Amino acid sequence: MMKKVLILMLLFCFSATLMSQGISGSIASIPFTGEGFSQGEREVYANMFATEFSSLGYQLVTRTTANSAIFDELNYQRTGSTAEMIDVGKQLKADMVMYGGLVKMSDGRYNITAQIVDTKTANIIASDSRFIPSIYDMNSDLVKDMSLKLNATITGVRFQSTYLTGAEQSSRQQSSIRQDTIQMQNDYDMSKIGTWTGRGAWILGATLMLIPMFVEFSFDIPGYTGFAFLTAEPNELIFIESSGTPGSLDYTASYKGGYPQETLNLMRGAFWTGTALLIAGITTDVIFSVKGSRLKQDLASRGVYVHFNPYIAPTLGGFDYGATFGVAYKF
Repeated sequence: MMKKVLILMLLFCFSATLMSQGISGSIASIPFTGEGFSQGEREVYANMFATEFSSLGYQLVTRTTANSAIFDELNYQRTGSTAEMIDVGKQLKADMVMYGGLVKMSDGRYNITAQIVDTKTANIIASDSRFIPSIYDMNSDLVKDMSLKLNATITGVRFQSTYLTGAEQSSRQQSSIRQDTIQMQNDYDMSKIGTWTGRGAWILGATLMLIPMFVEFSFDIPGYTGFAFLTAEPNELIFIESSGTPGSLDYTASYKGGYPQETLNLMRGAFWTGTALLIAGITTDVIFSVKGSRLKQDLASRGVYVHFNPYIAPTLGGFDYGATFGVAYKF
């Protein structure tokens, strides 16, 4: 008894799975109606929908020797009414009939409709209508999206359209390009700021390194040639000159005091701080200069020309400083 219950449950789950996938009976796809479209075009559109529904698991009613006359008759005089589709479906022994039409609007757009009627209940169980800017938008992506929506209506599954017309895709692509260009402009601005920050750092660093050297030259100590402060002992006596014979009473020698400890600390601190700023500044300058150059080339390839330059100008009261920035677009 328990085994029978399990088998019934498995069969129920399998049936529910089939229903969720859209396998819900046989369906016949009728050539679309539409003035200005050839019989072959209308059959192609119907076959595109038939292919999608077949992939969803529906059993397609195809042309056979027995029903060939019915299919042939569909290519000629027919109103496209729901009652006519129900009658056709019964003749073809199909549970459902899918039919639709193409209409060219006065504004140049096309309206495509697709409907599915239940031949047993005579009810339209699913329908969809789309406006497309060009007949070239009547493609497999559109048919797939419409088929998924029709199937979702029949089976009750959730559906979210992802289809975009060619014009919408182009608009979205252009919007994406604009956003990318704006981001590139922002990145270019930041790269120029980084470049000039790096340059300012290495210029300041070089200045800090030179200051203790100039201080050392100002002491006028023999043997101190600009870098002695790096190894000199604090307050050491530096020999200047002597007269007489060493060891005799007439021997004299003159000395000069070296750097005080505080002075040495300041000079060494300035030198090594300047060295660090010089290395970091040059590295930053090179990295952001290369990045800015590449971004400038990329922007130029999109017809966008940019410049960003700081300036320092002498005035009567001192100096005026700032930055100039400009963007030009090529149309």
